[in-house]
Amino acid sequence: MRKKLIQEYYQKAIDHGIDPTQFLVIKKRNDFIDEQLLVVFRQFLNFVRDKELLFEHGILVLANREGKVLEFVYPSGIPDFLHKKDSEYFDWSLEAIGPNAIGLTAKTCTATYVNGSEHYHQYLKKYQSTSVPICDSSKQLVGILGFLSTTDYKTQALGCLQGLLVAFELAYVEHKKVIVLEREAKKRDALFDMTQILFSTMDVNEVLSEAIRTFQLFYPEVQMELWLTQEDLVSNLPIKQMTFIPNQDDINGQAFLEGKLIVKRRKGKEKEGEIAAPLRGKQGIYGVIHIFCDLANVFTDEEIGFISNVADIIGSALEKAKLYQQSNNLVKELRAINELTKRLNQSLTLDTILQIVITELLKLFDAQHVCVLEVNEKKNILTVLASNIESNVGTIVSPDSGYMGYVYRNKEPIIVSDIQSDQQIVDSYVRSLGCRSLMSVPIFSNDKMIGILSVSNSKPLHFSYNDFKMLQLFAQHLGLALTNAYLHEQLQKAAITDYLTDLYNRAYFDAKMQESLKNDDLGSLVLFDIDDFKKINDTYGHHVGDQILIQMANIIKGSIRSTDIASRWGGEEIALYLPQVDTDIAKQIGDRILKKVSQETFPRTTVSAGIATWKQGDQDLNVISLVRHADLALYSAKNSGKNQLVVYEINEKS
Repeated sequence: MRKKLIQEYYQKAIDHGIDPTQFLVIKKRNDFIDEQLLVVFRQFLNFVRDKELLFEHGILVLANREGKVLEFVYPSGIPDFLHKKDSEYFDWSLEAIGPNAIGLTAKTCTATYVNGSEHYHQYLKKYQSTSVPICDSSKQLVGILGFLSTTDYKTQALGCLQGLLVAFELAYVEHKKVIVLEREAKKRDALFDMTQILFSTMDVNEVLSEAIRTFQLFYPEVQMELWLTQEDLVSNLPIKQMTFIPNQDDINGQAFLEGKLIVKRRKGKEKEGEIAAPLRGKQGIYGVIHIFCDLANVFTDEEIGFISNVADIIGSALEKAKLYQQSNNLVKELRAINELTKRLNQSLTLDTILQIVITELLKLFDAQHVCVLEVNEKKNILTVLASNIESNVGTIVSPDSGYMGYVYRNKEPIIVSDIQSDQQIVDSYVRSLGCRSLMSVPIFSNDKMIGILSVSNSKPLHFSYNDFKMLQLFAQHLGLALTNAYLHEQLQKAAITDYLTDLYNRAYFDAKMQESLKNDDLGSLVLFDIDDFKKINDTYGHHVGDQILIQMANIIKGSIRSTDIASRWGGEEIALYLPQVDTDIAKQIGDRILKKVSQETFPRTTVSAGIATWKQGDQDLNVISLVRHADLALYSAKNSGKNQLVVYEINEKS
């Protein structure tokens, strides 16, 4: 085996063109085992007897488990070609310089030697190299003791190295015990200090900062991260967001979901790999500490147990701080909801309620967009009823797709942490607003869904689940407030409208005419009367007569402006007041209505109409006289053959 490896790597050195006059220099890495080897080696040399006799025949070499030389010892002075800085290695692996005893032992983990002529490297050809493996208590290779002699000294060198090895390994094991004891003492002290600090604060950020500081103190040589849920993200700490997508390679998600410490060791390197320790409290799991290590030996059962204990302490402290913080936030949020609810209940005006909702929710959730959508079941659409973006008001949203459609169809709320990464729902309306985070909840009134309340922000992960629960609570109060506003609106409307025709009643009509007479420059009053209405009732019944009234009312409503006022005047009479409209325009409108009534009613019927117009400066200007004039014109239309419109003239006799 020895000769075969020597021949193999001698030829490889030739094939790869390795320079036989140079040693490969590598910068030292921060390796715990290498550092301990050097400490023990230097202490060990102080107790070696007959050093002069030993070094009279050669150079003592200490290398790590990979064949990288850590130190040379030669009392009379190291040869020039072996000089290196303390911060450097000489790589004496077989791959780096070809055959030598150090490289062979690193490869085979056995004691061996290489004669001068068997060396590939020019400077080693005048030496015989001998080496023995240094193993720890578990028989794992941790380093190599080597000897370079200028004479054929292999038997004596191997014997001497074997003797030194026994003493060195004992010293190394004892040193490790001392290190362990010292480390345990430091751990206890640090753990006590950490516990005091962690449980003396109610600030989540301070708990997380102390947790990271403690682990870096215990394990300065490892890479460490905290994986937490979105509401715990802190920008200035090495914290990452937990993901809950099933993935067998994600030990953080596995540790979080299973609530137990997960160890993932590297193949062939049982003491290297990853550890994921859950931060457990009494009420739940709040995150995971993830440790990744290539160099340090932190994967012993003792270290794993210690890491688990530290993680539990951090989890308990984090839980305490979070519960305290959540209780404070909940009190503040409930106060805000309470005040907001009071304001909602104090108003019965729909516009005022919606304005309060938009304004206050923007502040409460630090949102960039808030909107209330109204459900229209007859038309099967969702309409933006109110929004802080004015141009969105009136926008029609499909109930069959997008996030609003999801809420509408399922009658349940939804929260989205990042819309851009959501592959399940595509919502062009929401994306057009530039949203990344979204909360949308249904608004109910007596178990019937009447709308949707939606809050969004352009930043991902903006809303917490506490925000989500609070929005749902607020939506319940909003549903009640909207119901009260709708009822109030209906009562107000009922007080001023005719129940049959849905036109304004006589009292409201008179008040609006009186207001126009005070404020406007002119106006026209048109009185309509259904021709032969008694005959219709006698022939078809009062039910058909009511339908004729409704048809006529709908024709009038479809023929006028929003500022015009139509009223059920009497039994079969309907009045129409046209503010700021002169006689000619009023006549055009009246004629159009007469024509539509004669063509669109069923059974076919006709109406007669009288028009009276006023303007500022007229004598005897009041509602009573205006009505009297229109009534006279109507009387004239009836007596002139019906189905016609007559304009009141000033010279008409009352």
